[in-house]
Amino acid sequence: MFVRSSLLRVSGVKSLNLHFNSSTSCISTSTSGLFQNRSFASFDVNVARFDRFGSPQRVLKLEKDKISSDNLLGSQVFLKVLATPVHPADISHIEGTDNGLASALPGVPGVEGVAEVLKTGPDSILQPKDRVLVTNPRVGTWRSHLITEEKNLKRLPTKVENAVAAVFSVVPMTALSLIEEIVKLNPGDVIIQGCGESAVARAVSQIAFARQIKVISVSSYGEQKKVDELKSYGATVALSAEQLHSASTFSQLTKGLPKPKLGLNPVGGLVAIDLARSLGPGGILVTFGNMSKNPLQLPPSALIFNNISLRGFSLLHWWESHSEQERNALFEKVTKLWNDGTIKILPQVVRFPSTTEELLGTLEKQNDSHRDRKLVFSLE
Repeated sequence: MFVRSSLLRVSGVKSLNLHFNSSTSCISTSTSGLFQNRSFASFDVNVARFDRFGSPQRVLKLEKDKISSDNLLGSQVFLKVLATPVHPADISHIEGTDNGLASALPGVPGVEGVAEVLKTGPDSILQPKDRVLVTNPRVGTWRSHLITEEKNLKRLPTKVENAVAAVFSVVPMTALSLIEEIVKLNPGDVIIQGCGESAVARAVSQIAFARQIKVISVSSYGEQKKVDELKSYGATVALSAEQLHSASTFSQLTKGLPKPKLGLNPVGGLVAIDLARSLGPGGILVTFGNMSKNPLQLPPSALIFNNISLRGFSLLHWWESHSEQERNALFEKVTKLWNDGTIKILPQVVRFPSTTEELLGTLEKQNDSHRDRKLVFSLE
């Protein structure tokens, strides 16, 4: 099995028996106090950092730091990062357009990743050589080594590939939350979603297919080949943005399906107009991203005469506003979906860059290409 039972420490509770290993805290780089395990000299650390908000091409740099693990406090953990993905939220963090992450400067991108434990503080239940997920988006994983608190981490079994483990949290947790928490969806109900090629959209299609929920996926690209590929992820109907915009074409392609109860909009901008128009009476349109970087636009008629509702969703806000027990329950659900093969995410693995120029070039190529796979930096 992918997961194994362990005791999870929860504030106010002596032990909680769950089907995964977990322990985790807030970001800290303090290096004073007691420690356990053998002593380490200072490590040279490669870290992607920005000291002001703006386009990655203008503000992001790859820098050298030194980090010492000789004096770890409490449950602090010294980690070697093994793999870390590139998410739209990382780019928004750099640009300062993600209000959830845009906080203190300087900043380090990287909302999740997988790492190896090198050393722990005296109160940690983790062990050297454990592999862990970094589950707190505020830690910043675009670097070779880091120190953080145990509560920001969840232990992984050995059989999961690092590049796959690196995208274990954000994508499937977002997809599952969108399906389960906005409106009750039954078999036969319909979801319509934009940017069908995105990792979240693929996960939504996969989970919905397993639950006999119908999905209309809208491609961001014009080529019919790209549109047709969306069905391989579990979409019931796949169409282009142009086909969605044409009322007659949309009606023909979705003939026999009920009107969507839920619309998912990761793009913002103009596509929201057509997603809103496609919803059935009382439907809900959820915006959980703004990749277009344009203001959200909506048709008044859909609000006035179709009584649709608008919602927003942020996994970071969900994570920080829910209890440890609720977060663990979501993690366990996602773990089961990985185990039974419901969710499959194919990473595109590249070596973590060694220079600023290489880093920016990799991000630029990713931005210009058709993102059929989730880009993951490998640091093994």
